[in-house]
Amino acid sequence: MKLHGNKFFKSVSSNEFVEKGTLIWAETTNVRNDHSCEGPFFLLQDWNPKAFESKKSLGLLSTESGVVLFVNSYSFLFTTFYILDLDKK
Repeated sequence: MKLHGNKFFKSVSSNEFVEKGTLIWAETTNVRNDHSCEGPFFLLQDWNPKAFESKKSLGLLSTESGVVLFVNSYSFLFTTFYILDLDKK
């Protein structure tokens, strides 16, 4: 599934505020422009600009495997994170 351009998902940056407990998906694009989608992940802490300062990382708990994925400011180089856009009509 490709999340980029999907009207039901909204990309989130490290400068936005997302509440703890929100479901997040991660989409990675490689050099061949192949898309890989993972998730949903359960957000373990509040997602906000302060959380990404000075090499701190946030935990995302996989709802499928139970593995925790740690996200920091460098994670945005090759990965885009998405949440459901509940405001779409």
